[in-house]
Amino acid sequence: MSRRSAAGAGSAAVRAGRRAAEAAPTPRGRVLVVHETRLVSAALSALLAERTALDAAPSCWESGAADAAALRPRVCVACPESSESVGTLSPDGTLVRQLRRARCPLVVVVDPRRVGTLRRALDAGAQGFVHDQGPPEQLLEAVREVTGGRRYVAEAVRQGLADAARMPVTRRELQVLRHAAAGASVAETAAALHLAPGTVRNYLSSGIRRLGARNKTDAVRAARETGWLLVPRPSGHGSEGAGSRDRRER
Repeated sequence: MSRRSAAGAGSAAVRAGRRAAEAAPTPRGRVLVVHETRLVSAALSALLAERTALDAAPSCWESGAADAAALRPRVCVACPESSESVGTLSPDGTLVRQLRRARCPLVVVVDPRRVGTLRRALDAGAQGFVHDQGPPEQLLEAVREVTGGRRYVAEAVRQGLADAARMPVTRRELQVLRHAAAGASVAETAAALHLAPGTVRNYLSSGIRRLGARNKTDAVRAARETGWLLVPRPSGHGSEGAGSRDRRER
């Protein structure tokens, strides 16, 4: 083969390779959907897969971090209204650490009245905030905005976010209230948190005052209604105990 014909053949091969690359389908990104029940996460995944240019994978809080590590999603959508989310959706939680490592943004679907939940999402670095009673288009818009590198906050969530930035109780007061909500005595709480009983009483009193409550029972109710405390599910569901959450929040 002459030098000219060899060069022509090489050029033709390059052009053919370029045409093949242009004709090949562009790989789709993936969105990871985390909810405490697989049924809901599967339904949201189906919606996102149908209405966006992303593949969607359902997950739950127990396996969310492992799924994020395996799938390397472009965005994670999470519904943090369960006790299992308390540990994983914290600044040093397993899911948040994995998302940060993968540079994967987080979108949360929340009740704007649950300012405690909003605060946890803020602390976890969430970039998108969607009203849990909003239309599906709101979630789709949030995913598009966040995957484009922009922040998204639904109009109905903005006041809740402002309230969440003003945390009414300290983390230590929340720890004491969490043990009180579980029925622990002052002595049991003191032993679990390695505090003196008098210190536990002081934290309990200040927590009651900050929440504008009348007594311990009223404070626990107020903290639950606003999302500062989440009611734990029965044991055996893979949720983390109060002790492990307390150690992380110190």
